[in-house]
Amino acid sequence: MDRARFLSELERHRKFCEGKSALYEALCAALARDLKAGKSAWPERLFEAWKGRTFTTDYEAPAVLLASLHYRCLKGELSLKLANVPDVVLRYLAAAPDAFWEGVGGAALQTNEAARAPGWMLPAAAAFLGQRLPFHLVDMGTSAGLTLIGDYLERGWVLKNEKGEEVKAPERFNDLPYPVLTRTGLDRRPRFLGDPEDRLWLKACIWLDDAARHERFDRACDLFVTLAKEKGGPRLHACGFTEMGAWVAEHLRPHPEEGLLLFNSQAADFLSEADYA
Repeated sequence: MDRARFLSELERHRKFCEGKSALYEALCAALARDLKAGKSAWPERLFEAWKGRTFTTDYEAPAVLLASLHYRCLKGELSLKLANVPDVVLRYLAAAPDAFWEGVGGAALQTNEAARAPGWMLPAAAAFLGQRLPFHLVDMGTSAGLTLIGDYLERGWVLKNEKGEEVKAPERFNDLPYPVLTRTGLDRRPRFLGDPEDRLWLKACIWLDDAARHERFDRACDLFVTLAKEKGGPRLHACGFTEMGAWVAEHLRPHPEEGLLLFNSQAADFLSEADYA
């Protein structure tokens, strides 16, 4: 990561935030202006923290820095409000302790949105519900596993056929959780929602001013912790992405009358080209 690339990615991220988050749009603009001015020391500390690190998407680096700042807000080390974003952030970065830069250097974005669960719920409905077929569910790159419990949350979608006509799922599955036999989350470094620090970092990866998403996150976290204590509840295991296929083959062997569904929510975005292949 160098100055020119980070400046380009900050500007791209600022445009993405337009109309979505005035706070993060202002943050990106302030950071970009200071970076262009070339008078502050924080960029060099940032690039030193990221020395040797590879970013696989054009939004990862800005989002990691913004999440790290949000994390410090949640820890009570700084306060961000729209009116004072530029001054407060730049003052903080100018005097940020070594621990902050160490954290930024190793920080990784984490999936944290249970509302992405239709990514597996829709194909599951098509493949299994009509046959009333129970199935095993695997989230590859699960982070903390929130998408594994999406069918326990309120559903705001309907099924439609190729003609655009609404298709109703079997009655018994309309308002109940899906017939999932096991819910497995695989991740290189799983985050555990019972751990306050893990939960805080996941929360930091959400825009600070997105109140609705924070509310969904908190509700889903509380539910996940409860379900994880139950038999058949979600289970997380440490496993590198490229080894996940072998892990599933060894640990999950469905009977002929059971289904198996593997999915990932954006996790593949962060793979190198070699790992993706």
